[in-house]
Amino acid sequence: MKTIQEIMDAVAGLDSLNTAQKIKIVDDIRLVLIDGTSSQKLEHCNQCLIRLSDERDWNVRRAVAKTLNYISNPDHFLFLVEKLKNDNHNYVKTAALEAEEKQEKIFRSVLFADKSKKKHIVLEESIRKEFGKKGAEAIIKIANTRMIEAFSSTIHRLKNIKSPIIWNINHIEKLLNNIDNIDDEISDSMKAIKQNMEYFISILNELNKMTTSHYIKFEIVNLSSLLDEAIRGVKASIIDKNINWNGKVNVSIDKTIEIEIDRNQMYEVFVNIIKNGIEAQNMEGNISVIVNAQNEDIIISIQDTGCGIEEYDNDYILDQGITSKQDSGGTGFGLSNAHLFINNHSGDLSWDSTPGEGTVMKIKIPKRPINER
Repeated sequence: MKTIQEIMDAVAGLDSLNTAQKIKIVDDIRLVLIDGTSSQKLEHCNQCLIRLSDERDWNVRRAVAKTLNYISNPDHFLFLVEKLKNDNHNYVKTAALEAEEKQEKIFRSVLFADKSKKKHIVLEESIRKEFGKKGAEAIIKIANTRMIEAFSSTIHRLKNIKSPIIWNINHIEKLLNNIDNIDDEISDSMKAIKQNMEYFISILNELNKMTTSHYIKFEIVNLSSLLDEAIRGVKASIIDKNINWNGKVNVSIDKTIEIEIDRNQMYEVFVNIIKNGIEAQNMEGNISVIVNAQNEDIIISIQDTGCGIEEYDNDYILDQGITSKQDSGGTGFGLSNAHLFINNHSGDLSWDSTPGEGTVMKIKIPKRPINER
């Protein structure tokens, strides 16, 4: 596979290349996009595709159009789709429209599909068959990004109407306070409206937190302190739910380890995974957290002795909306968000699980952002 620098050098000299060589560059870019390296390298690839979309030869422009579904940046994807579906050559236009249709179908499937395992199996197998394993991961990543943007837009619109609603509720309440002998039913209804409005605002704040949390703010953090903070957060959450847990979280770590990460995102990663481990043990037993430095990376292993993960579930536990804890309020977003946040750090989440014996979740993240090395 070509390096991004080799691709950029080739694009800089496009005028001296023939059509076949230019199409080969597009193929090289597609392989890099599928490989999913650092976000900075992917951005360079997208810029190269934008440059190639200006080529006079329609064969090159069609090759770009056929690569659109591998672009993970939604802005670049939409820009190139709009540009190429208005191309003056029908083959280019058709390829761009097909890419848009595929992306829209996948997006709607991810956003609106029944979150049952059967539906996800059909969706994943269909994408993997057409684009390959890594290609499927890139395609679903775009759909998830667009889903976050759709939620963000909806939240923004809801926030715009929140203030006038609150104002009107308070105004009505003041008017009622000036009236003698208000019916108890009216008074109770106003209380219920205020309580439901407060609940609505709390949900809005949570959704806003979820949709903005994919933005990264790197800072140097003492990993031991962050883990202690996450463990306290897990214990507080358990107490808040009136759940009795007498176990411990045993941590083995060099307390001097410092790492450059987004503190809030990695806090949520640790909380979600430790909490999952405790719940997998039916609130019994201990959790082990072992941290090791390995060259430029940090490996965090979180082990429980719970029910384990069935082989059938291994391919789906990272899917949004998939949960085995519906009865206890599980949403299926905890591990999915953890995976997203780890990816944001150019990291990796893997696991080793034996049904009936337990699971080891392994988080591998660079000590500092890859583009700063």
